Amino acid sequence: MNSEMVDDEVWSPVAIDACLALVDIGEPFGLKTSINPYYLRGDFDGNKIMDYAFLIESKASKKNGVVICKDMRQTFIFGPLSKLSTPLSSFENDNFITHRWVIATKEFTKSNFDPTSRKISPDARGESVLFIFEGSRGVTIYWDGKKFQIGE
Repeated sequence: MNSEMVDDEVWSPVAIDACLALVDIGEPFGLKTSINPYYLRGDFDGNKIMDYAFLIESKASKKNGVVICKDMRQTFIFGPLSKLSTPLSSFENDNFITHRWVIATKEFTKSNFDPTSRKISPDARGESVLFIFEGSRGVTIYWDGKKFQIGE
């Protein structure tokens, strides 16, 4: 593990510390605590086990990433620090410049389904993480039963 706390004065729940121990991005990083709340808790896959979402920041590049810790066993990384070829959003040079993120209910996520673009699935299995950007644009991360999907 290459994590280091960004701020030693911030209390972190044991669950977040356990999830951080599972994260490997190949470079030193820290928990990003500059937004409030700095982590979210929800049942993203609908299995009644709490999942966690939190932001991390690379020590070298200062790029951010979103980590979702599913069932306290598996981590998924999104955004600039992800090794996935699919970006989290279509925003140019996206580095999560927002201080507004919330848990959205399964019903809310499903109600934002657009059959013409299919950007958000009607098959969301649980709650989702919703990033709210200026101009009411948002990015949603949700579990479809097989993997996390991204909708704008």
